[in-house]
Amino acid sequence: MDTSARAQFDHGYAWIVLGATSLMRGLVDGFWATLGIMMLQWQEHFDISTSQTAWIGSLFFMLIFCACKCFVYCITALIVNKIKPKRY
Repeated sequence: MDTSARAQFDHGYAWIVLGATSLMRGLVDGFWATLGIMMLQWQEHFDISTSQTAWIGSLFFMLIFCACKCFVYCITALIVNKIKPKRY
């Protein structure tokens, strides 16, 4: 495939998808990396125990990795079925 055919193939959207995916992964992973520090702050601010503070991380895990991903997968499947991309 020459360069002109490759440019026509993705119309430059591959870079947008790559950038958006990297940004989202960075935000989600960044929040996970700082969750331990934030939990200490929440404990001091709300004057609650470690086990009560741990629920925040558990609920976040449930929301991000279960509910949001299932929602995104369903929306993506609907879009792909509607667009019906060509297979090369």
